Amino acid sequence: MRIRISRDSPVPVSTQIKERISIALFLGELRPGDTLPSIRDLEASSGVGRAIIRRAYMELKDQGLLEIKQGRRISVRDVVVPITETKQRVKELNLLIKQTLGRVRQLKINEIVFGRYLLSQALESSRDNNQLVFIDANMHIASERAKEISHFWGIPVVPAVLHNLRAVLTEGDFIRYAITPYHRLERAAEEIKQAGFTKQVEIIPIQVTFRPDFRQKLLSLKPNSPVWLFTHPDEFDKNGQSFADSYEEAFADIGVHFLVKQASTEADILKALRSPAKPLIIIYTELWDTLSQKTKNHLMVMRPQYEIDKFSLEIAKARAGIVTLPE
Repeated sequence: MRIRISRDSPVPVSTQIKERISIALFLGELRPGDTLPSIRDLEASSGVGRAIIRRAYMELKDQGLLEIKQGRRISVRDVVVPITETKQRVKELNLLIKQTLGRVRQLKINEIVFGRYLLSQALESSRDNNQLVFIDANMHIASERAKEISHFWGIPVVPAVLHNLRAVLTEGDFIRYAITPYHRLERAAEEIKQAGFTKQVEIIPIQVTFRPDFRQKLLSLKPNSPVWLFTHPDEFDKNGQSFADSYEEAFADIGVHFLVKQASTEADILKALRSPAKPLIIIYTELWDTLSQKTKNHLMVMRPQYEIDKFSLEIAKARAGIVTLPE
């Protein structure tokens, strides 16, 4: 199995390795007992450092997915099975449809009329029960991405923000799947856990990549230019280094220096703008929503610009049970 690494992604390399293996398990590309590349072989083929690869493998081992035997043989554990078998689901669904239409005929109801009625009920149920929610740090980004996913999947996706997630979960609306970028995964999981919804809500992480215009902005910087990444104090403690690492990896060829800082108020941003270092400031948190328009429009202030990785989105689509049926 080939493990693809994207240098353009803000997702840390170790997370990309874990995601690629998880996707292979999901699709059935990897099966129980299958062997993975050794740490040394993957280092040689990908150019990724041995310590990063080992960390990814060990985390998958701790999750119960991999088995690392003496002699460094790495394989999929026998207890692991693919998350879904699309063909089998379609087969079972076709059987359900056949049985249901048989019952409809017994009731002397036109099949097309029943189909329209079923669709109207499904749409109403989806509106009343927000089964899919997209979570991010601020509402503007969450709304944009929820709208994009809804367009691709053809079903409603509701936006939500991290700081208000517990309220959303406890207001009574039924949420079955929570979609969030990998760099928000840990905090989203913590919020769901604190709300007591770990068993009811399945978190589906997706991968995002830098938009071309955002990359161009950073590529236009002079070598050794300072770039300060501002994040919420809570995220700073948990993910601060991973943010810096992902940027260093993605933009290693231009020699820009990235530094992660924490900010809670607009005053922190204004203070940074007065720094003699004259850094480019990238704001990662919901703090962006509270900034004045003047600060947002400053030439040296911006927020990360991402686009959803389409392959990752297809995997998330299947995990959420949205299967494309044959015509």
